[in-house]
Amino acid sequence: MLHATLVALVVLTLGLTLVLGKQMRTIRYEVVDKRRLVQRVDQEFKIKEARMKAFISMLQAYTLTNQDFQPILNRYRLVVPQYFTDPVALTAQPLISPTTTNAPRGKAR
Repeated sequence: MLHATLVALVVLTLGLTLVLGKQMRTIRYEVVDKRRLVQRVDQEFKIKEARMKAFISMLQAYTLTNQDFQPILNRYRLVVPQYFTDPVALTAQPLISPTTTNAPRGKAR
């Protein structure tokens, strides 16, 4: 009876060792794949981060001429403060020619 118990214990130990070894190999392959994915996403983020900063800078410049947009921008200032910069100074000339958006059709100015 003792010999049968020891043989069963050895067989169970070998089986457990094989299962754990297989799981370790599987996890190692997954870690390598995930590491490549994370590195690629990190590189893409670094490229896009400059565009995000430029976009928010343009939004800040827009709010200097259109104060109605300021509450919308303030909502996001608390969420992502690292992308907000100091306001851009206004120039004497407008960036866009002033036109009325609700002008009646057919009448030229």
